[in-house]
Amino acid sequence: MKITRTRAPKDWAISLILIILGVALMIFGSTGILILGAIVAVLGLVLLLILKSYCRFEGNPANYVRNTVELSSSQKSNVQDFIAGKNVQIVKGGSAAGGLLLYIYTSTNAKANPEAYAHLFEFSQYEYVPLGEPTPITAKQAEELLK
Repeated sequence: MKITRTRAPKDWAISLILIILGVALMIFGSTGILILGAIVAVLGLVLLLILKSYCRFEGNPANYVRNTVELSSSQKSNVQDFIAGKNVQIVKGGSAAGGLLLYIYTSTNAKANPEAYAHLFEFSQYEYVPLGEPTPITAKQAEELLK
């Protein structure tokens, strides 16, 4: 399942405000303010290119917010069992380098569409490698993981 990052309305708003402010400073400001205006406008353009707050799954038009939970590698089997729906206690924290990384994708419209997905990664050979595909989980499970 391919995951893409998309822009949220707040991303557009922040970028456009900075661009408009920068252009206004360049038009109406003195020489010193002209440079500041150019810097602010360029910052707005850069943010427009890099800010992407939402995630989308291939074939699914809904927007999701990604939250990250770092876990100890000793919790691997517990996390996999929890994602599978078993009633297992997960101990969070204490993550040293080389642990597990758990992405929790929650729907931006959680009241009308309480969807959530979990995607587990393990540190191997200096990078995080996915352990399977994003798995649908219940809203209750997502809340439990994000506490």
